Amino acid sequence: MPVKFQIEYVGEQFQPLKDINISILIKNLKGDVIANLNSLETVGPMKFSNTKGQVTCRIEKLPLAPGSISVSLILEQAGQVVDRIEDAFIGTVEKGGRYESKTLKERNGWVLIDHEWLYK
Repeated sequence: MPVKFQIEYVGEQFQPLKDINISILIKNLKGDVIANLNSLETVGPMKFSNTKGQVTCRIEKLPLAPGSISVSLILEQAGQVVDRIEDAFIGTVEKGGRYESKTLKERNGWVLIDHEWLYK
């Protein structure tokens, strides 16, 4: 079942924003980053030209081991962090996923997760 991270934005005195990058960091509760879903790597720099809109990161499979995770959001413009929301979500991954690697050592650290970004 696909997973969607959907982010809505509204600007007060809006000017077009160029060179935007959004990162979704998935971390364990010790604060170790498990995965970085980064828009720059998949769609390149984004441009927002409306006063409100929606950004979606879609993941076909989320291959995480069972346990507790947190999700943080980072917004960058031209390489500078302009907003950061730590622990926007804290929850539990249930048992039931399938993993391609067989050993615990191979699962430590960063997990590469196929994802796509959509924005309007």
